[in-house]
Amino acid sequence: LVRTAQPGGQILRASLLLGSTLCNFFALSYLPLAEVKAISFISPLLVTLFAVWLLQEKASPAKMKTRLRPCSTRRSSAVWC
Repeated sequence: LVRTAQPGGQILRASLLLGSTLCNFFALSYLPLAEVKAISFISPLLVTLFAVWLLQEKASPAKMKTRLRPCSTRRSSAVWC
């Protein structure tokens, strides 16, 4: 195993990932599948926006473009499926 200098941060990160996964499954029971997938596709962009807002990180246009690229790739591939 890999040892970390901040085990509390890793536990918090794992807990947030678990919460996110549970919210995704919970949303499937209340929202249409297309809406749940649309929300999950924009999650990298939302994480970047919240990092700028909450953590005062710098987000260049290149970083935002990188975050949007997987969304456009998935959307275009979904059209062809």
